[in-house]
Amino acid sequence: MDIFRKFLIGAFGFLLLFTSCMTKDEHPAQEPPVVSDSENLKPAMNHPPVTNLPATKSSDAENQIAQVAKEAESCEQIHDSTKPDTIQGNQMDLANVKAGDKIAGLTIAEITKKIPGVTDDNAISIRFCGNMKVSGAFVYHKNHEYFSNAISFVPDNGSLQRIPLLSSGGNDRKPLIVFHQIPVAVKEKLGEPEIRGTATFEIANYNIRRAATEIWDVAEVLNISNVKKHVAATLPDGTPLFENQSPVKWGNMLVQIINNGNGRSGQPDLKPDVFSQIASGTDGSGVEVYGEQELEANSKTYTLALVKQNGENKYVLLEYVPHPSEKDITLIHSIVVTTDEKPEMVKTFLAELAKTWKPSDYE
Repeated sequence: MDIFRKFLIGAFGFLLLFTSCMTKDEHPAQEPPVVSDSENLKPAMNHPPVTNLPATKSSDAENQIAQVAKEAESCEQIHDSTKPDTIQGNQMDLANVKAGDKIAGLTIAEITKKIPGVTDDNAISIRFCGNMKVSGAFVYHKNHEYFSNAISFVPDNGSLQRIPLLSSGGNDRKPLIVFHQIPVAVKEKLGEPEIRGTATFEIANYNIRRAATEIWDVAEVLNISNVKKHVAATLPDGTPLFENQSPVKWGNMLVQIINNGNGRSGQPDLKPDVFSQIASGTDGSGVEVYGEQELEANSKTYTLALVKQNGENKYVLLEYVPHPSEKDITLIHSIVVTTDEKPEMVKTFLAELAKTWKPSDYE
């Protein structure tokens, strides 16, 4: 569990760092064209994203979905968007608020200590009625112990001024909002799961949740706009490559950027490190690492692994990066090329591609 906790902490670190940097960018967001078998290899992060993530699992996603539907019905009777706020600003003192109060354009529907799946007697849940638009960094997850098939989202600094926050003596954490129900229209705009970037979300039924288990907030996403996917690298013709997506064909090569959150403690160990990139979660059956070289590119020295996987020739360019907050963890990123082209041609291609490579952890 300590390892997974490191993994979750690192995930939120990515979103906070990504949010802060994108906030500094004043250009409007544009939507672009579309562990290991070694005990030393540890999952360090899976993107996305809270400084205080839970040590134990919270409520089941299906229960949350049913609860959201029920709450949406009650909001029709509670919330009046034409009425003025009764609490000025967006900071609220839990001791001085009650159901029916209005803050930041939202109406407090319910304040309760009952949170599905949480046994903490001091837990608190504040449910709001009303819609709002928020912008910030997101990750659309696929396989994740907590956020599987969900979107995790951290608001940018501008949106933090419009979201209700607990004053808590100034000690409340930055919100992490998880959307478990994703409309088909939103999925179509995002594309394949594991995509990440920034966007504007229209949300409803916002629910602040706090407990000793340090859970996250939840809401219903209605729509998404201003999607700016993180471009991890760019092919010579300008085609963007996104992380953890299906391979893109370039000539006689299939090219894929891997940033799956895997990392390790201790010194690099080529075989399990390669497994963590192209056979994550398996024992590496069908993978043969038969060579290792250094590749100089972009003022860096990368490790190039020569691999056969189920009979296919693969070149796995590895980059090792210190974890931003865990000193004993090194993150692993990779570019994977599947091809029968000659090695020298592939190395030349990789050297050029690496010049545009920017893993999301650097955002």
